[in-house]
Amino acid sequence: MSPNDPDFEALFHASPAPFLVLRPPRFTIIAVNDAYLRATMTDRDAILGRGLFEVFPDNPDDPAASGVRNLRASLERVVASRRPDQMAVQKYDIRRPASAGGGFEERWWTPLNTPVLAPDGTVASIIHWVEDVTELVRARADRSELDRLLMAERSALAEARNARADVEAANLAKSEFLTVMSHELRTPLNAIAGYTELMEMGLRGPLTEQQRDDLRRIRASQQHLLGLINQVLNYARLESGTVQYDITRVPLDDVVASAANLIAPQAGAKGLTLNVGRPARIAAHADADKVRQIMLNLLSNAVKYTSRGGHIGIASERRSDHVRVLVRDTGLGVPQGKLETIFEPFVQLNRALNRPGEGTGLGLAISRDLARWMGGDLTVESQEGVGSTFTLSLPPAA
Repeated sequence: MSPNDPDFEALFHASPAPFLVLRPPRFTIIAVNDAYLRATMTDRDAILGRGLFEVFPDNPDDPAASGVRNLRASLERVVASRRPDQMAVQKYDIRRPASAGGGFEERWWTPLNTPVLAPDGTVASIIHWVEDVTELVRARADRSELDRLLMAERSALAEARNARADVEAANLAKSEFLTVMSHELRTPLNAIAGYTELMEMGLRGPLTEQQRDDLRRIRASQQHLLGLINQVLNYARLESGTVQYDITRVPLDDVVASAANLIAPQAGAKGLTLNVGRPARIAAHADADKVRQIMLNLLSNAVKYTSRGGHIGIASERRSDHVRVLVRDTGLGVPQGKLETIFEPFVQLNRALNRPGEGTGLGLAISRDLARWMGGDLTVESQEGVGSTFTLSLPPAA
């Protein structure tokens, strides 16, 4: 070989592509370059002269391993056809040396087996070239898993949207039903009130005192039932988002005094002490009518659930970022496990102690929704058998 001729052996060993030279029929390893040794974590002296499948067996921990079978079939096709054989991507795990922890490491390869023919046309050797595509396969697997997760997320979002649409449709149907029902019931109740008033005025003839007592009971029952229906109607309006708010500066002392005056006769009739704290001279950024409605609901509940001789107190105060009104009573109290439940629609504080038809269980639900729509909240602290404190918090007026 002249000095100008290329050193093919040096080129073979310096090639960055992993090469192995095999001699059939046993497929003995007769040459290996450095890139192949690095890729397979092997040593040249340890593999030269040995059979390929003795050096590189299947992973015994992988029952589905088919690397030996597929590679042998490719090599035998090369011997029979004397043509190159390009293999598809193969999983062929590599045995780690003891210094690297032993066992097998998952690997994926794209092999190409090329024959080297003898003068008589037979296959003298086979050049076995491989490319390690393990990272590419893993990246594709990760992408497939990512695609699967994205599809699952899209499916979940679609289901959630459909479920939300179903819930919204159900809520709308419920609100529409409640609205229609309330209006339909109010018409005959208003007629009852009108005819009762005509009879009390004596337009249908003179009445005895007993008849007047009966008419007063009829009117009281009509007003009570009309109040319940109005609560249902108010709740339906809240649910449908059709309630209008007139947000202004609301002096809380005035609203508290107005509500206390309205509830005082009921408290007095039950022998309850109603105490309004000293004027706090604070104002809320809210709707005056809605605040008054909340206060009447809270005070009505306090009267309803406080035993004769009990006490109801009202106090207003300013905090750093809000103003609040507290309604305290010495009533039945609420069990700890039901402190949130009582704000749910159609739940009464203690149904077992109510008379049938006493209420709808909507007062607190409506009150909290009103408070939150105005940027505030309605909360409760209570001890069963001792009493409760309901706190209405609202944004302060500027």
